[in-house]
Amino acid sequence: MKIPKSPLVAIAALAALATVFLSACHTPPSQRDMLAEISNNLGKSEIALKEKPSDLVLPASIKDKSRLSADDIILIALANNAELQEALAGLGIEHGKMLTASHIANPRLTFMMPTGRRQFEFLALHPLFDTLFIRPDRIKVSEKNARAYSRILEEQCLDIILQARLLCAKLDLANTMAASLAAEKASLENVAAFHRKNFEGGNSNSLNHDKTKVDISVLDLAIRQEILNKQNTILDINRLMGASRTPWDWTLATASDRSSAGDALKPVTASKQQLLEKALLSRPTIRALEIEMEAIAIKHKIATREIWNFLIGPSDKEFGNSSSSGWTISAGLELPVFNRNEGGKAIAKAELEKALRTYESRRNTIAHEISASLEGLENNQRILDTFDNTLLPSIATYVGNSQKLVEAGQENMEVTLLAQYQLARLKSSRAQNVYQYKSAYYKLERAIASSLAEKQ
Repeated sequence: MKIPKSPLVAIAALAALATVFLSACHTPPSQRDMLAEISNNLGKSEIALKEKPSDLVLPASIKDKSRLSADDIILIALANNAELQEALAGLGIEHGKMLTASHIANPRLTFMMPTGRRQFEFLALHPLFDTLFIRPDRIKVSEKNARAYSRILEEQCLDIILQARLLCAKLDLANTMAASLAAEKASLENVAAFHRKNFEGGNSNSLNHDKTKVDISVLDLAIRQEILNKQNTILDINRLMGASRTPWDWTLATASDRSSAGDALKPVTASKQQLLEKALLSRPTIRALEIEMEAIAIKHKIATREIWNFLIGPSDKEFGNSSSSGWTISAGLELPVFNRNEGGKAIAKAELEKALRTYESRRNTIAHEISASLEGLENNQRILDTFDNTLLPSIATYVGNSQKLVEAGQENMEVTLLAQYQLARLKSSRAQNVYQYKSAYYKLERAIASSLAEKQ
């Protein structure tokens, strides 16, 4: 069809270009926007990428660098942990994929040099169908993939938070155990002094004194082990915070007792089913799988549409045997002669089935995590109640009664000293159960991706 050179040709060409450029009006979220969303979902201050891998970033909220709380350690770890920073840098890759998906398909420009009077012709075609009908879906898929990646990053942040809390609880245990074992050793040294005095006075043999010396030596080894545990835990925390290369002297500012931990360890009153429902609403990994399934459904639609592609564009040709030339509107259609993209559609279906099975597997894993944490929490709660309500009051009463008997001359001092030693041992055992209680509590919070201090 011959179209004379006129303003109508220019108007038609401009209309086609306007269609293409209007479809290009899309601004994907930036890397900073995605980081801000992750920070907001976690309820933390904005997580940022370090300018240099070797930099150690201390959040501005940390005033005393020598005395860190568990929350301080969490903030430093989120700002500096090497593995997390590596994963956060992947947001830039996802941003690039979104930019790629939003690109307009390039036109296809063909030059021809016939052997006639006319020595030059050209044909410009653009895949209009791809731009108008497939590109919007590609953009949706890329954005959903980026959102799913962000949710997986939130899971990784929650892992960092859990590791920090468990390590802080472990460091707190090491400090408490060192103090408790020192109290045990002091009690045994008093017992040893009592036996030595009796032995020197000829009132007993050396066996009791020798046995107490052996017990003191065993306690010395236990104290050294707790000191080593403390040093190793500090190294683990420094690695988590990204401070392995540039460590500094700091101490842990945290409560060493379940009863003094405030609202951080509130009793759990929700049932397992309620916690599971909360987890399915809160866990980023569940939302990531849901978003992934939405993206796969769109990918299947793209695979179905990609069997067609409509091409349209202008050409400049010579007509007939004359030397006249003009503009034509050329159109083409890629036909699904040899395949209808069955492979692409089959892959999308298989990916959707895999995502559904992954969702079921992850749901079962979360249910198991909740059950295990609840069981550990309940068991340690009963043990701590036994310590607080039965054992410690009983031994304290026993110590008081023995002191009265000693003052009355009805018993010797050994009874009171051994009772005090037994009290110190019980406090050491209770400290271990406090650590196990905290661990189960923090793991349950991690399982539901939410604080148990909130209204349940």
